Amino acid sequence: MWCFALRTLAFLGMMHAACGTIPLAVSKYFELQNSKNCTAWADLFHEPFAVTDPYGSAPINDKDTLIAGCEGGAALFKTISITPLQTYPVGDAVAVQFHVQSVAPAKSGGRDCALNFKGIDTFRTTKDGTKLVSVTGYYDTSIPDRQLLSCLSHYGSQPCLSDESAIQLAGISGTFCAPPCNGGTVCPEDVPNGATATPTCVLFQDSSGEEYKYCALQCTDSAKGECGEGSCNNVGGTVGGICMYDTTVTPDKMFKIAQQ
Repeated sequence: MWCFALRTLAFLGMMHAACGTIPLAVSKYFELQNSKNCTAWADLFHEPFAVTDPYGSAPINDKDTLIAGCEGGAALFKTISITPLQTYPVGDAVAVQFHVQSVAPAKSGGRDCALNFKGIDTFRTTKDGTKLVSVTGYYDTSIPDRQLLSCLSHYGSQPCLSDESAIQLAGISGTFCAPPCNGGTVCPEDVPNGATATPTCVLFQDSSGEEYKYCALQCTDSAKGECGEGSCNNVGGTVGGICMYDTTVTPDKMFKIAQQ
């Protein structure tokens, strides 16, 4: 769920329209995120709907996932804001150029992180403009990734970085953000503040037996504090323990440790 971690946006002032009238649902889309009213925000969507944010990611089509992502993003930022720069409504569609300026607090020491980037959202609405049918976000995800690195790192809690998946292991509570192993063996070395566990390439299996290699923080004992704000969960086999975090957000992938 990485898009909602970055897109908890506030609606500031009046939207400038290049022509026509801004649909009510588009204005509410920003206003309700600003107030962190995620349930009302999800109710703006007319079923069936599709949210593809950013463009190229898997579309979201259910309200439970929308709410979970919205709540995860709202929890991440202590100050959230967006300035709509231009809007271009045509019939039941509208494009909005936005400027994000949000602040995320450092999780454990360090400094706060400021987001500052621009992008475009495109919307389709019902004919009366009161409900959203689709939303697609267009922006360079590498920019907010870089800006958040001093607060967010690989292997942390959700929301995950754009190159990570939120993984849960069958029968074990907690999730962790995991990038794929580069070349099957190499893992990013940046870890959450306070964590001393080792980034390790781990072989996982899905329910069909298909195998995947993802990086995780390999640990030995929660009492040692190796996972920083996370906890060391014993996953068995030769892996031992993996650093995980308590969350109510739906994971991207459900795996088990592959037998070696």
